[in-house]
Amino acid sequence: MKKIQETHTLALQKLIFGAHLNAANCLFGGHLLSWIDEASAMYAMDIMQTRRILTKKISEVIFINPALLGDMIQFWCKVSKEGNSSLTMELSVITKNVDTRQQREICSCEIVYVAVDELGKPYPWKHLKE
Repeated sequence: MKKIQETHTLALQKLIFGAHLNAANCLFGGHLLSWIDEASAMYAMDIMQTRRILTKKISEVIFINPALLGDMIQFWCKVSKEGNSSLTMELSVITKNVDTRQQREICSCEIVYVAVDELGKPYPWKHLKE
């Protein structure tokens, strides 16, 4: 886990409550996917310096380990490619047991965001940084 924390930026942390669990008493995948999009969008907005972004792609998400009630879940992002109007990033999700400090990787994926103008058309974001 330390490698991810050395190469990625922490984008979001959540605490898992009972309302987040599925029938098997693990984190419901739908909540996780929503939080993945939220965490990576905030990270992309900060890098691209615009709130006008759309999720273009979320790669395959394979659930490696469960997250349990009371676990802290962390979303770590790293830019892998900057396009003219797009930003591609790697995202890793880690769960941490607050009592034992044990960490486990939950999943990882690649996400692409596109900056858009007022009409929803792709828009070059890099010039905004200059």
